[in-house]
Amino acid sequence: MEKIIDFLTNLLLAIVYPNRLLKLFRVKNLDQNSNKILGNDKVLKVLALALALIFVVNSRYTRGTPNEATRTVEGIPLTTLLNENYTHFGSPIPTQITVVLSGDQTQLDLLSVNDVRAYLDLDRLERGIEHRNIPIRIEGVSDQINATSTPSVVSGIYIAEVEERLFRVALAINNRETLDELDSRYGYRTFLDPAYEYVIAKGPQVLLDDVVEVRAMFNASQVRTEPGNHTYDAVLVANNISGHPIGAVELTPASVAVIVEIYEDVRTIYIEFDENISGVPRNQYDIISVTADIAEIQVWGDFDEMEDVIQLGRIRFADLDALGQLNELIELPPGVYTEVDGEIVTHIEIVITVEFETRSAS
Repeated sequence: MEKIIDFLTNLLLAIVYPNRLLKLFRVKNLDQNSNKILGNDKVLKVLALALALIFVVNSRYTRGTPNEATRTVEGIPLTTLLNENYTHFGSPIPTQITVVLSGDQTQLDLLSVNDVRAYLDLDRLERGIEHRNIPIRIEGVSDQINATSTPSVVSGIYIAEVEERLFRVALAINNRETLDELDSRYGYRTFLDPAYEYVIAKGPQVLLDDVVEVRAMFNASQVRTEPGNHTYDAVLVANNISGHPIGAVELTPASVAVIVEIYEDVRTIYIEFDENISGVPRNQYDIISVTADIAEIQVWGDFDEMEDVIQLGRIRFADLDALGQLNELIELPPGVYTEVDGEIVTHIEIVITVEFETRSAS
């Protein structure tokens, strides 16, 4: 510090010391008051001290050349600002963007990614016309940092007033073959939960006019095949006349409940026979009863053309065995099945028992 003061003192003396300057330029008429002030060594030393302090402070605290750097931040949420009474449609608006930050390395290191915010302001846009190059605004960064987003603008956006309409829901089933391949013993029914028969569609009038149906899209491949009622969620889609979804229409609720009922699709078939036995020697025997061990069966499968009653042929007395029994084999139609003693079969055997007694001689 002393060396700096001496240097500055000598510099001041060389510049402002009146006698030296005057002698140098051979000037003799210096004002006496100026000579007293500027010619005083104490005054010069005070001035030199002040200049030295200014020099030291300026040298120590003046910022150097900043260290420029770049930082890329992905996945910044893009917030859309729009009054709830209006909606937008047209080109899709990204939900996330990438922001490139450039500036001083120290400033970038101090910046928290959570402070970086991006928004698209649609509130002040005119209704009913196409808007292009709407800028994406970035907030949460200091003035020393330059922020550039990708994309930086959004185009093809329309703003319209929101309307609401009521639509009936139609059920659409994908992968129906999963249900069609159920065991032939079972049938199924699919239907919407009655609470979701109608839904509210919300959007601009121009798009609501294009909605011709609202479908509940249900994927049957997820169905459980055991008997009972099973409930699944189905996503709702608003379609135009070409069957294409209209994405800018909001449906409430967004999904509905679909009920799949799987049941045993069986039919009861009755076995009937004529109790009038043919060929009975009436002078020798009296018929007491005619019974069968199976009176009805449960069948399933392709029984649409099958009658509800199987009528056996008339029994001949001569065909009875020593126990008065007759075995009748019944073949079921193709594609029709029944179960006997836990086994699935395509035919059944019926035992008919004729009880009779010998007539006494008169």
